[in-house]
Amino acid sequence: MVEKAGKYFSLNANYTLSHTLDDGTFVTFVSTPQSNAQRNLERANSNQDARHRFVANFTAAAPQSTFLRNFQLSSIITLQSARPFTLFVGFDANNDGNPVTDRVGNSPRNSYRGDNLETVDLRLARAVHFGERKTLNLSVDALTFLNNTNIDEVFSVYGAPDFVTGQIQPKHFGDGGFSPSGAVGAPRTAFNTRQFQLGAKFTF
Repeated sequence: MVEKAGKYFSLNANYTLSHTLDDGTFVTFVSTPQSNAQRNLERANSNQDARHRFVANFTAAAPQSTFLRNFQLSSIITLQSARPFTLFVGFDANNDGNPVTDRVGNSPRNSYRGDNLETVDLRLARAVHFGERKTLNLSVDALTFLNNTNIDEVFSVYGAPDFVTGQIQPKHFGDGGFSPSGAVGAPRTAFNTRQFQLGAKFTF
């Protein structure tokens, strides 16, 4: 969707609905099948399955007839649903010599959802003109302007070969689910919080 309100404001927005399936994502232990003889049983949601994604950006320029002339405010807003992770036992529960591939109970690959992504980036810019051909463009960027925490990777070791009877099974980030290890869903890595960036470009 693209909207334009005169020559001073424009808005662009896009929404994507997608579903990604695979039988292995990365060339690391997390892609090693639980059973080498049954690779077809690994087919499930991909680790890159971001089901919903919304991105919008706008640009607002001040009229030349005001004291704010040559100023421009722009922003990029990104909203994305959580990526999935596999719940691992954390040890060699089936005694096949591989302690890192065993999944909890009958849970499929990537049955646990992490955290949603929400970011707002802002830019304030001004053009300073020197004659007809020389221009100094100044800008300040505020990345992750709202300073909210966006979790990238989570711990997914449950700590037992089966879900504990009578306890809430963890299904998505922050749901209060139980795990013997106490670590499922705990943040492992996060995206950067608020950052400021200054820029200057001279054209002639």
